[in-house]
Amino acid sequence: MTYGWWKLLLIAIAGLFALSKGVYELTKLAAQRKRMRGGQKQLADNTLVTLTGTVRVAGEPLIAPLSGTPCVFHRSTVRVLPSHRGLTPDAVITRHAMIPFTLVTSEGDVVVDGDNAEVTFRPCPIIPRKIERELAFLREADIEVDPRRLGTDEIVITPGMKITVHGVARVEVVPEGETSFREAGRKVQLVAHDNHPITIALA
Repeated sequence: MTYGWWKLLLIAIAGLFALSKGVYELTKLAAQRKRMRGGQKQLADNTLVTLTGTVRVAGEPLIAPLSGTPCVFHRSTVRVLPSHRGLTPDAVITRHAMIPFTLVTSEGDVVVDGDNAEVTFRPCPIIPRKIERELAFLREADIEVDPRRLGTDEIVITPGMKITVHGVARVEVVPEGETSFREAGRKVQLVAHDNHPITIALA
């Protein structure tokens, strides 16, 4: 009987933890969306802008570690699941990477330049699972575990995807023909704000 009460208590604590985490994520998401709505739609130097366009990558893309998907951004997560349902994971390992890419917009080509971003869309489970990739991901964190105890998901931003990006515009006038990323003699970048990283949403 005592064991049963302790088990129920642990499940209740885990439930409260999950609820508080959910509230935090919703609050964070609302702040991100409000930030994106506040950005200007037209480019001007050193202003917060929100632009929509299509992702294009120059050179070699990243390869997302869990799915093997070519991308310009990934956030990959492995959760080591507990042996009892309702309990929080034993470990959560997350890795992310981002490379500069071109956003093809109605204002011209814009280089999104950063090594991290906040995203407003949720990760997707990887189906079918790629067990060898999952285990290699964990080996980098010095963790060995039964694959049956793993849960994985990933966010990827791939070439050809239509997205909306919020950041600080940097507009530089350049000589004609000096750069391929130009519109009317301008080189345009979107970079992170001092108080938050670049923010990306699905268009």
